[in-house]
Amino acid sequence: MRYRTVTRIPQTLKKRIRELLVEAPVLHVDETGVRAIGIPQWLQVASTRFLTWYGWGEAIVTHPIVR
Repeated sequence: MRYRTVTRIPQTLKKRIRELLVEAPVLHVDETGVRAIGIPQWLQVASTRFLTWYGWGEAIVTHPIVR
């Protein structure tokens, strides 16, 4: 299997992926803290049997629920 790096995804495709994930009967989600160039980041994943979405963003100091 060959892998390609996708740098830009059309907004319509992003919207459809989100719809499919939200509608899935079973959805696995997880996030983990990582460091990139010494900066704390979050790596997030949401997946079904056939679809996986990865997200990346800056780590926040306080969880939004606690604020």
